[in-house]
Amino acid sequence: MELMALEPRLKESQHPSHRELLTIFPEAKPLIGKNLKNYIDIRIILLRKLQGELKVETKRWGATWFAKEVIKNTSLTYQAIEELNRRISQLRVFQAIDKKPSHVTFAELIERAKIVPIESIAMPHLKKVRKYGDKIVTLCPFHSEKSPSFYLYIKKNYYKCYGCDAHGDIIEFVRKIYGYSMREAVNFLINY
Repeated sequence: MELMALEPRLKESQHPSHRELLTIFPEAKPLIGKNLKNYIDIRIILLRKLQGELKVETKRWGATWFAKEVIKNTSLTYQAIEELNRRISQLRVFQAIDKKPSHVTFAELIERAKIVPIESIAMPHLKKVRKYGDKIVTLCPFHSEKSPSFYLYIKKNYYKCYGCDAHGDIIEFVRKIYGYSMREAVNFLINY
């Protein structure tokens, strides 16, 4: 589809579809995956920074819920994360256009879900985080404790609490932290 064919729609202030945009600008296709990875990496860094801001505001205000509201309304980091989430969603739509519709088995969906880095999901739920090489040690989000016994093994994409014996992969973490069923957890991770 050429730009000339879209001209009447553009005059009517209708935007071209994602598929039409990729047809007009085919040189953008190779950049989608690269930009998507970059945005996700930046989002992980900003989530860590936001966690630090939350700790500071919680100490300042004394209540975590109030600190979260303050951050939502005043933090540039929070706003940047929201913008990155919007851009990541857009890029995932463009990325999905080239994929041919197929009948994907649930086992294939599970494998896709397991690729999501566990630290990107877990970090907002963790307190007193310390990184040691390829693992993160922190307080367990599943039980009350004073000494860190919860380990995230980044390379293995796995977690283990030596206090309450909670353990598993990214899917099990999402199920336990959000109370999702297996299917809900997999869908959550695929759309993350």
